[in-house]
Amino acid sequence: MGSTIIEREQELAELAAAAKEAMAGDGSVVLIAGEAGIGKSSLVNALPSVLPPETRILVGYCDDLATPRVLGPLRDLMGDVGRALTEALESGDRGRVSDALRAELDWPEHPTVLVVEDAHWADEATLDVLRFLVRRIASLPAVLVITYRDVELTRNHPLQQLLGLASGTPRLRRLRPARLSADAVRRLGAHTELDAAQVFSVTSGNPFFVAEVLASGDVGGVPRSVAEAVDA
Repeated sequence: MGSTIIEREQELAELAAAAKEAMAGDGSVVLIAGEAGIGKSSLVNALPSVLPPETRILVGYCDDLATPRVLGPLRDLMGDVGRALTEALESGDRGRVSDALRAELDWPEHPTVLVVEDAHWADEATLDVLRFLVRRIASLPAVLVITYRDVELTRNHPLQQLLGLASGTPRLRRLRPARLSADAVRRLGAHTELDAAQVFSVTSGNPFFVAEVLASGDVGGVPRSVAEAVDA
């Protein structure tokens, strides 16, 4: 189950197209929005299978912390980026980080896909750097992919300004993965003895819930992993 991803062909094709455009120097932004468990991270994990071989993928994560990590998702890139960006991140200076990140992504004919996961939890410094990047991404051989839970965004949420800026970029793709169909649930559960229709009914096609119910082998109860995730 962990490596199975279906009914996401259109989203993966859009991401592949963005990377091909970036190879020609036409950078873009891809926004992946949806509820928890809908498969945003699964799309990110599947990216290497559809991108040109010259493409570099950098992934950073925002965390649900009481005290957010300053520049947290960008610090996750340390070890996979050049010295200038590493030193800028170590300094914590937002201006230096912004300039160094822009330079890091300016690698002609070798596009970079920069993914920031769970941006609804991003700290202010990260949002500042991303706003800087979004206004300049069109001229870079790069794709900025931002995943977030739109159901958690209030009107005054800090992420809203970044999303507004992204709306003004020349090349913007908005992806909203749908819940799985009944047929998809049937295919995923073909190796089990569970009633696929019942699995679909109790999960409403949420990929995470489907995977956990199938893994538990019991469609009549709520798997502990699901209960704990919902409580969290």
